[in-house]
Amino acid sequence: ASTVPSQYLLPQVLPGLTRRCSGVDIRVRQCDSGEALRLLRSGEADVAVCGSEAEGGGCVFEPILRDRLAVIAPNTVEYRRLDAKSGAEKLAGCPFILREPGSGTRQEAERFLESLGLRSETLRVAAQLQSTESIVQAVKNGLGVSIVSRLAAEDQLRFGSILALGFDSPLLERDFCLARLKDSPLSPAAAAFWEYTRAFFAGEGE
Repeated sequence: ASTVPSQYLLPQVLPGLTRRCSGVDIRVRQCDSGEALRLLRSGEADVAVCGSEAEGGGCVFEPILRDRLAVIAPNTVEYRRLDAKSGAEKLAGCPFILREPGSGTRQEAERFLESLGLRSETLRVAAQLQSTESIVQAVKNGLGVSIVSRLAAEDQLRFGSILALGFDSPLLERDFCLARLKDSPLSPAAAAFWEYTRAFFAGEGE
């Protein structure tokens, strides 16, 4: 599972699943979306849960939850003056914290930034981190701005520790998906996980 699903979605699903399927051995490996799909294609994983639909590759994707990305910044006077009306020019001058290149969040963030005329190679990159939570904490502590799942930032936004800048774009929306190999049937255990997870986020589960 990619970072956000493994940290924020699967912990909601697994308690009910283990009650329903007590004999199922569940092992979750957290990685970025690219690695999750690589593990699926290599046969090292039965199912992937990720935020990026790679083209081709013999996989079937089923969206389970719509996610929204947020442009977040430290809650300081400097950044409170920065909002969507300030435009791309001021955003380009901010230190940026990025995910690694294989991350689905990174891919979606780059598409949004390119819509503003910004490319990742021209940004002032303060750091590249592999954990969404570490990025949120780095923003909280003043390292710079970033683009992360709203799910990951919600607590710190509610506490006022960070800001969500007011950018609004359909490019800041994405789907989290279940993924499986197109020509390989799921095992009974993997099929139970797939169906329970799909039903849970459709409001049909526990």
